[in-house]
Amino acid sequence: MTKDELATLLVEKMTPHMYRRFILSMERLLLHPYVYRVEEFVRKYRKALIEEVIEIQAPALKKDEAGRSYTEAYANRKTCHAWVTLKDGTGKVDINGQDILFFPRASDRLQIMFPLQLLDRMFQFDISAKVEYGGYSGKSGAIREALTKCLTAFVSKEEVEILRHAGLLTHDKRVKERKKVGFRGARAKPTWRKR
Repeated sequence: MTKDELATLLVEKMTPHMYRRFILSMERLLLHPYVYRVEEFVRKYRKALIEEVIEIQAPALKKDEAGRSYTEAYANRKTCHAWVTLKDGTGKVDINGQDILFFPRASDRLQIMFPLQLLDRMFQFDISAKVEYGGYSGKSGAIREALTKCLTAFVSKEEVEILRHAGLLTHDKRVKERKKVGFRGARAKPTWRKR
């Protein structure tokens, strides 16, 4: 219940401090072992929270010359940019004209395939990706995000929720922190000398 609603219900002027105290008192009351005895009283001041489900805009499905469904998406991570095309197929992976071994580290390969692995659709789609700039970690992160966006066009709403809860639809906006003047790096300071 909001501060204004509570002030209207109690017919009393409510300061922010009084409202905070009221909320803390109600929370303490809820922790009490005999709270079931005053359940009706507590319900009068509580409102059920409705889970807000953010509607994810899936890219539109298109058809190629062979009649196969496909979709395209763009994503970026650190300084990398990735354009991914996902088609109905047999599980072929093409990254800048090479296969999945474009990435030397197994962790980067696993990161790319994780959305398909999570939904158990490993060999149902062909992946074609063009990726530019940055290192392998950024490239794999950008491809994974674009691939997940593409995947939302092919799967049900329940599966989209699974992807969202796994954190695959959240953009990772972390970038390298800039070097500061007088510091050796972003945070590291030079060794302090007394004289």
